[in-house]
Amino acid sequence: LPHAARVAPEAESTATASDRVADGLDAATLTVNLASQDSAEQLNTLIRLVQRLAAEILGHQNPGTVPAIVTFRDLGFDSLMAVELRNRVGRATGLRPASTLVFDHPSPEALAQHLQALLAPEPEPEAGPEPTLLAALHRLETGVDDTVMDDATYDEIHGRLKDLIRRWSIGRPVAAATSADPIDTGTDEELFQFLDGELGGA
Repeated sequence: LPHAARVAPEAESTATASDRVADGLDAATLTVNLASQDSAEQLNTLIRLVQRLAAEILGHQNPGTVPAIVTFRDLGFDSLMAVELRNRVGRATGLRPASTLVFDHPSPEALAQHLQALLAPEPEPEAGPEPTLLAALHRLETGVDDTVMDDATYDEIHGRLKDLIRRWSIGRPVAAATSADPIDTGTDEELFQFLDGELGGA
């Protein structure tokens, strides 16, 4: 690689105040743009960003000359250029990337995927109450099947299960109004079947 294409180590320190302001605005605009895009568009935006920054460091006029899946090492990057790319990515995104950024994410596409995870993470799906309750009921059923208990423990658990069903039925007047109430008349097996049906039908 010609020496002229390498980045001088003092390049970061010579950035003017106006350059830093412009970089800050770019970072804010980037965040807004990403928020309005779907996942595929976000990734394409960030790949183009990384390609542009890498092309500038390499001295290329056209970012398209930086393939997305070719490693930075194969593109001609050395340690100094990797540090400069890390710095430029930080200014362009508002992030504070690790010093090993380019080595941990060794191609424009890999680096863009990393940036997407930081700038536009996928929201965690909220678990509704029904799957949680059914999972707890399953654990309860499994525990009862596998547990040997004395009479006192049996009576306590039996009473608490009956109380739980009464509390559940308070908000379910139709279910509570059935003529045959397994809470008071059913066997233990029928009691669990009733509890399973009440929770599963929520």
